Amino acid sequence: MSSSKSIKRVVLVGATGAVGAPVLQTLLDQHFDVTVFTRASSNHSFPSNVHVANVNYEDVAGMTKALQGQDALISTIGFGGATLQKHLLDAAIAAGVKRFLPSEFGCDTHNPRVAAIPLFRTKLGIVEYMDEKVKETGTTYTCVYTNAFLDWGLVNHGLLLDLPGKKIQMIDGGETPFTSNSLDIIAKGTVAVLKHLDETANRAVRLNGAMVTLNQVLGYAKKYAGADGWEVDEVTTEALEQEGMKNFKAKPEDPSGYMMQFIKLAIYGPEFGGNFDSNNDNALLGLKKMSDEEVEQLHHLNSTHTESLNTDMPYQPPSPQYHIALALLYIPNLHTTRHHTTTTMEDPNKPHCDDASHIHADPRTEHSQYVRIPMTPHPAPATILIFLLTKTRLLPRETRPHPRRQSSRSVEMGARPTLGSGAGEGYGADHGSFGWAADD
Repeated sequence: MSSSKSIKRVVLVGATGAVGAPVLQTLLDQHFDVTVFTRASSNHSFPSNVHVANVNYEDVAGMTKALQGQDALISTIGFGGATLQKHLLDAAIAAGVKRFLPSEFGCDTHNPRVAAIPLFRTKLGIVEYMDEKVKETGTTYTCVYTNAFLDWGLVNHGLLLDLPGKKIQMIDGGETPFTSNSLDIIAKGTVAVLKHLDETANRAVRLNGAMVTLNQVLGYAKKYAGADGWEVDEVTTEALEQEGMKNFKAKPEDPSGYMMQFIKLAIYGPEFGGNFDSNNDNALLGLKKMSDEEVEQLHHLNSTHTESLNTDMPYQPPSPQYHIALALLYIPNLHTTRHHTTTTMEDPNKPHCDDASHIHADPRTEHSQYVRIPMTPHPAPATILIFLLTKTRLLPRETRPHPRRQSSRSVEMGARPTLGSGAGEGYGADHGSFGWAADD
C-alpha cells in the first residue's frame, strides 16, 4: 500500500451515472470526504454527508478554486463529455490534486487494435494529453479498464444480450472468453486505486471481475428467463469491423451506424485485448474474481426482474393509490434527512442526463415514473409496506423497488434496478468508453 501519500478528500464527477453512483456509495462506505461536482442546472439530491459544488466544466479557473484542498478527482462522465476531462485535468494540476482518474471505464485503449478504432480516438487523445500535462507536476493519473459491464450489459443496448427482448448477437460462435465486470466490482476497484497511489501512478489498471462467453451468458438467460422465443443473430468480428468502417466512412457524423459494431468488436475481438485473465490488477487492488456460480446468480437476479423493462408500454400517469403509497413511505422518514422528496415524470423523448454529457436516453427510465425517497438506515418497515401494498394491489407491481436496489439514502421507484451495485443514487446510462452517459 502507498505510504508516501494519503487520500482523504475526493471529488467525483458524474455521480448519478451507471459508474458514478456505485463509486459514490463505495467512497462513502469507506469514509472518504466526498464532494460531487454538478452543473448549476442539476436538480439531483445527495446524502447530507456529501458536499455539492456547482461548477462550469468549461471554466478551468472556477474548477481550480473548487478543487483547492482536494486529494483526488474521479471522472465518470460519459463519452459525450470526454473532452471536458482536459479541463478537469488542467484544473486538478493547478489546484495541486494528487491523483486524477479519467473516465476510461470500458475497453482497453492501450491496446493498439482498440486505439485504431475511430470511435475511441477521443479517448486516446485524452490519455496522450494526460501523459504530456502531468510531467513535472505533483499530479498523477490512473486509467481503469473494465471491458464489458456484466450486470448493466444484460439489459442496456444489448451489449451482452437484450434480456427483455430475448435477443442476442452471437459473435464468432459465442465461444471467445472475455472479461466482464459488475458495477460493484468496478466501483471497488476504482476506489482501491486511491489506496495504492505509488503502484498505480501514471498507468492503466485492469479489473477482471469475471471471465464469460456469450454462449455462457445465453445459457444462463435461457435458464432463468425462459428458453423459448430467443432471436440469435450469428455474426463474425470481421463482419462487424467491415460494417462499422463502411458506415463510419459514409457518415462519420452519425455514430448510430457504427458505434455498436465498434464497441462489440473491441469487447469480443480476440486481438483487441478484451481478455484480462492473464493481465489484470486484481491482486494489487484486493479484488476477487467472481465464480461461475456468482455470475449465474447475477444473471438470475436480472432475469427475474424484466417486467419493468418493457419500453414498448405506453406511458401512464401515476394513480392516486400510487401517490398515497409514496406519501405513506415518506412520512416515517421526515426526521432523518434534510432533503425533500422529488417526484419526476420523465419525458420519454428527453435524454436521462442533464449535465456533463448529453447523449442518449436511458432505456431503463423511458416511459417510467420514479420518485427518490430518503430512506432511514433501517428500511425494513418501508419494504414491508411496499410488499403489503403490492399484494393488495394498491401499489402497482412495476413500481415496486427491488430490495437489493434499496439503500439508506434513496430509492428509485419505477426505474430498473441495476443489481450488484449498491448505489445510493439512480443510475444513468453511461458505459465510459462505450459511449453513453447520464451524469452531472
